[in-house]
Amino acid sequence: MLTVCRTTGQSTLGDAGVSLVAGTQMLACVKGAPNFIIDACASWASADGSTAPLTDKVRSDVVGTIDRLSSQALRVLAIAVLPMAELPFDIDEADELSADDKMAHLCKNMTFLGLVASLDPPRARVQEAVQAAHDGNIQVVMITGDYLKTAAAIARDIGILDSGKDGCAAGEALDCSVLRPDGVYIPVSEMDGLTKQARVFARAQPEDKLQIVHSLQRQGLVCAMTGDGVNDAPALKASDIGVAMGIQGTEVAKGASDMVLTDDNFCSIVGAVEKGRVIYAGIQKFVAFIMSVHIAEILQILACIVGAMPVMRTPLQILFLILVTDLAPSIALGLEPGQRGIMKERPRPKKQPILLAWMWLVTIVNSIILAGVIMTVYTWALDHYVDELDVDEIGEDIQEEGRTGFTATQLAKARTVAFIALVWSENVRAYTSRSFDKPFFVDLLSNKHMQRAIGLAQAALYIALFLPGLSDVLGLKGMDIDLKGWLAAFAGAVATVVLCEASKFVQQVLRNEAQPADAQASKGVSKGEVMHGVGSVKKTSAQNIV
Repeated sequence: MLTVCRTTGQSTLGDAGVSLVAGTQMLACVKGAPNFIIDACASWASADGSTAPLTDKVRSDVVGTIDRLSSQALRVLAIAVLPMAELPFDIDEADELSADDKMAHLCKNMTFLGLVASLDPPRARVQEAVQAAHDGNIQVVMITGDYLKTAAAIARDIGILDSGKDGCAAGEALDCSVLRPDGVYIPVSEMDGLTKQARVFARAQPEDKLQIVHSLQRQGLVCAMTGDGVNDAPALKASDIGVAMGIQGTEVAKGASDMVLTDDNFCSIVGAVEKGRVIYAGIQKFVAFIMSVHIAEILQILACIVGAMPVMRTPLQILFLILVTDLAPSIALGLEPGQRGIMKERPRPKKQPILLAWMWLVTIVNSIILAGVIMTVYTWALDHYVDELDVDEIGEDIQEEGRTGFTATQLAKARTVAFIALVWSENVRAYTSRSFDKPFFVDLLSNKHMQRAIGLAQAALYIALFLPGLSDVLGLKGMDIDLKGWLAAFAGAVATVVLCEASKFVQQVLRNEAQPADAQASKGVSKGEVMHGVGSVKKTSAQNIV
């Protein structure tokens, strides 16, 4: 930042300040990155206000002071002045000159005044959020205009760099000048090699951010970029997920982004990632549950047809199950709060299907279990109620559905027992579906929506069984079911829980055995599948993190 002030009649810079050269009419004052300011200086002001040439020894001392302050995570600015008798360009043509041209004219042979170091503490809980991102295999990369050692020190404080080693020496903290040593960017292969291991980029220019984003994307990573300024807009637009700052962000940055943070807080982004994983996991559980129920329904009807048995369920009963008793628990699964440790899971690839192959296997196995249990209950109910003919049933027509010998009342009783068993089994299956690998009793009551959904499904079941008119329409004989029928339905629900949990345990064992081979095959690919961002990890600075 540079300003030009009139100093007519002044012999010193302020009261008892630095002496001004005789004839000084204007004074250019500049502050900025020490490396740029020092390069523009030819002299320096000592403590007594006198000036002397800026020798190599003085430069070395200044650089040493900058490094010492920067290593303490202090932001360091240099200040310099240029006394002038007149401007080096025509004041009337100043509006036609660009800011860069004006700076080039003025930032020459300046007098170095000194350094200003400020402490810019990290926001609360940023270190915890960075650690949570790392635990979730999310690489956090900081891009900043700060001096390299300052950036590295800040990165160590918040956990982006390992505090036990020198990130600069290890290549994890880079000055962006290495990406463009001669003003031209190095080949993409070399740049990708640098960005692959670097976690901090210092002294970054706006175009550097765009190049870094493209480099990370070339490596197959999903890149989220945060920023708040106009110069951040190209990188925000090019990234897979642009995140703008809602408070300090410019309208240009917000317009180029996919998401806007209302509190400018990195912790909110990590929280959003966690919430996104919870929602996606809920969708997976919802799809797996509803598919297992529908596949089981098809298998039951198919088994009745192949086995020459009366079809287990009427169309109205199937419709009631789908729209009433199954719907509420499946929606509740989509509202799961998320199991503990979800941030420690690896991010999913962009093109990964909703249900993985092993999830489909779990779904199909659960479908077979549910269908087998309900078919067993139904077969028992048919044999049980066939043996209990009463006088009122003798006059009924014998059913010609499948094998003969069943009256309409007997068939309705058997179907009712199977109907009760299915609703109970699907309700307990909803609890087992809350996790693909953990036992159903872990955090059993953590989802309040599930309790409400199961209560609604149970209420709908008993209304369908005992409400006059509705039970007749659905063909259910709830009032005519004996104790053995209720116990058989209950046994079916218990068997469903036991078998589904047993299959979950077996699947987990098989997956754990196969995991070492899968991990070796995916080594170097899955880590950091998703990149993450923060626009301002500090209270006032404008670091960009990818």
